[in-house]
Amino acid sequence: MKNNDLSNSVSPRIVLVAENALIYQREKSKKGRPVSGWVLYDDMVKRILWLFHKKDVHIEVVTYLGDDFAEALAEWLDDEMVPVSRVWSTTPGALARNIAYMPDLACVYDPDPSRWLSYGSFGRFINDINQLGEF
Repeated sequence: MKNNDLSNSVSPRIVLVAENALIYQREKSKKGRPVSGWVLYDDMVKRILWLFHKKDVHIEVVTYLGDDFAEALAEWLDDEMVPVSRVWSTTPGALARNIAYMPDLACVYDPDPSRWLSYGSFGRFINDINQLGEF
């Protein structure tokens, strides 16, 4: 807002692949919640908080581990007060196909070097927390 005028600018949206960027598997999941055995990267959570509060960036988390895992991950991130806009499940191919229909998307961060090129110019390989938000 400038001079009491409402802004109509769209905040950039980034998609972060959860596995090995936001969470890592410490041990194989046992019975119970699908996210048991997974651990949050604390430094990545801090980076998300900074981007959300200081840079007005909206972050969506995507998982390739199915809908049940996405639901459990969304609850977990909510419990941990991680400010992500949405948690959803898809496949790498489906995400790559649908990028053309996401006009506010700035980029997709993926820690798997074999996949990030499939997202075209929106793909970013991430192996350091400071890379998140550079687009």
